[in-house]
Amino acid sequence: LLINNTILKDIASENTFVIMTTLTLLRYFLTEDLIKQILPILKTLVKHQTSIIRRKSYFVLFNIYQDYPHLFSDIKPLVINAINDHETPVIFSGVNMLYPLVMANPHLYKEQTKKLTEILWSILEHRYPKEYDYHRIPAPWLQISILQML
Repeated sequence: LLINNTILKDIASENTFVIMTTLTLLRYFLTEDLIKQILPILKTLVKHQTSIIRRKSYFVLFNIYQDYPHLFSDIKPLVINAINDHETPVIFSGVNMLYPLVMANPHLYKEQTKKLTEILWSILEHRYPKEYDYHRIPAPWLQISILQML
């Protein structure tokens, strides 16, 4: 009970560092009761102005979906919002979240083919920051993931 209240207080904080740290550690403390309390907060954090908060929020929601699928009606809109974000880290995280979903049921995600192709072309044309390059190859692991999904 005490840890749940602390997590709720920290995740609703105004301090970006506190929110980011809480989101990072949250996966180790998830219980069904806590999830029911933080789910609305997490769904608002995916609209946060800071990309790292959005990225971590999407990952926590995806972890909840994987561990407690009965608490989610549908993860698809969240993942689609992530790949349609305007920040590179969130887009790449969205692609990584989309990968297991597409591999499990490709027919549900056919409409994402165009967006994945756009992301792949952007990678190949070096439109994303150099920090995603590996030996001057732009985001090679993400390219492989996208090609496998297509």
